[in-house]
Amino acid sequence: VVTSACFLCLLMLAGHQLRRTSRVLRALHLPASVLGGFVGWVFFACVDLVAPPGTSLMEDWFSVGWDVLPGFCTNVVFCCLFLGTSVPRLADVLSSPRREHLIY
Repeated sequence: VVTSACFLCLLMLAGHQLRRTSRVLRALHLPASVLGGFVGWVFFACVDLVAPPGTSLMEDWFSVGWDVLPGFCTNVVFCCLFLGTSVPRLADVLSSPRREHLIY
């Protein structure tokens, strides 16, 4: 899992470096994460071509922990979503004309 996280950080750094050095990529407003994903796609394709058949180098070293990342990142985003906002009192919620929150 640590290796895959380090690999993702390197891909992000590669995307940032590509975006920083290329005026065309900056003009297209492509984010560094998209460019890093493209670099990773090319890297995975090259390693699959070079690796001997039957080996699982990519799954064992680079993408072993990626199956848990969507849930983890979703939790991080939604946990931080309401930081700094106050929770309304129950009387304010019940007196509000908006009733869609009472469905649950």
